[in-house]
Amino acid sequence: MRALVFIALLTALAAAPASAQVDIDDLPTPETAPERPEADAAPDDGDGDETAPEDDAAAQEETIVDAEDIPPLPVIAEIEGCEARLDELDVRYRKVDPVDGDNGCGFSPAYRVEAVGDVALGASGSTMRCETALAFALWIRQGVIPATRGLSREARVAGGQGVRLTGIRHGPSYACRRRNNQPTGKLSHHAIGAAIDVTGFEFEGREPIPVQPRAGRGTIEEAFQRAVRASACLSFSTVLGPGSDEYHDDHLHLDIASRSSRYRLCQ
Repeated sequence: MRALVFIALLTALAAAPASAQVDIDDLPTPETAPERPEADAAPDDGDGDETAPEDDAAAQEETIVDAEDIPPLPVIAEIEGCEARLDELDVRYRKVDPVDGDNGCGFSPAYRVEAVGDVALGASGSTMRCETALAFALWIRQGVIPATRGLSREARVAGGQGVRLTGIRHGPSYACRRRNNQPTGKLSHHAIGAAIDVTGFEFEGREPIPVQPRAGRGTIEEAFQRAVRASACLSFSTVLGPGSDEYHDDHLHLDIASRSSRYRLCQ
């Protein structure tokens, strides 16, 4: 049978014009095709939430680090690219010694961020990863400063002067602890330099605006807090604040957690 098929194929090719193409559907086929081994299944591109083997259960319970949502360590090229972006955004920073800690805490390289342009971070700055610094600088440039222009317009309408953002009040950026300071749970992103807590905003031309519950007050301060909080989720993957839970009534928690499907938690 295979010999007949081969002869038929040669006959069809010889009869076809040089410029013509033989339609594979016109060629004779054997009554039964030989079995072909199935191709290997493609690797699973899922989110990596497979169940751990039973033998590893004890080890899984002992760890406090959730590897899924911790940003990967940057390679040299990524570090250089991140630093170049910080320079473009006029971020005042300096490299400091790696932050060491136990139980998964610590990070390297570490950066002490002191200001984004003319906007200072407290009195002495804040220590964080380069990626966190970049997300923070983008938020200041693209979210907080534009929202401050709304404060200026409101002040001028009321017969006052313009308003300029001068500083960001914040809590400790690095802390080797679990989330919400609870004895159990995942490691906080503060423990790996991937988070910052913002407690308030300082200005030239008006009083500071602390982060606090403001829902339903209808004030310009509420509008400003809502605006900067919403814009933060364009730069950070986690944004928590007043109303999220009892732990975030006096600050905005901002972090760069890396989750499957690039999911963002904005509450």
